[in-house]
Amino acid sequence: MSHSREFSFPTVPVIDTEVIMVSMSKGKWELPMTPYTFLDKFEKNDDEFWRKHKLESFHSFCRDVVKSWIPFLDGAEKGCKIIKEVYEKGLLKYDLPSIERYNSFFQAFKPKFEEKGKEITDKEIIEVIHSCKKPFLFLLTKEQLKELNHRKPSKISQEDIENVKYLVERIKRFV
Repeated sequence: MSHSREFSFPTVPVIDTEVIMVSMSKGKWELPMTPYTFLDKFEKNDDEFWRKHKLESFHSFCRDVVKSWIPFLDGAEKGCKIIKEVYEKGLLKYDLPSIERYNSFFQAFKPKFEEKGKEITDKEIIEVIHSCKKPFLFLLTKEQLKELNHRKPSKISQEDIENVKYLVERIKRFV
C-alpha cells in the first residue's frame, strides 16, 4: 500500500505538550511538579494549601493538553484501517477527518519509517500509533480515560516515550 498523500495539520497543542515534556523530571514520565503557568506558579508567600491548589490546577491543565492528543491518535488509527480497507476492497466508504489524522501522523513519522529501508506495514503503523497513545493515556485521570473510552496502560516503555517526543517534535515543525 502506497502512503504518498498530501499533508494536513493536526489541531493539537504541540507547544504546550512540548513544554510539559521538557518540564518533566529527568528520566521520569510524570506531570511536572513545579507549575510554570502564570496563574499557577508558586509564589514565596504561598502556604501549603495554595501550593497544593495551584499544583492541582496546573495538573488539570496538563492533563487537558495531553488528553487532546488521544482523538488525533484514535483518528489516525481509524484512518489507517479505512485506507487499508479502501485499498484492499476498492470501497469508497470513509471518514475524512480520520483519514486526515492518519495522514498527519504518517507524514510526521515518515522519516523514521523510511529509516527501516523497507515498506512499512499497516500493522506496524498501528503499533506505533498505540505506542504514542500509551504515554498520553498514562497521564490522564480515570474520568478522562472513561470519557475517551480508553484504559490506563499498565506500563509504558522508553520507546513509547521516545515515539511521543518524536511525534510532538515533528508535528511542531508543520504548525
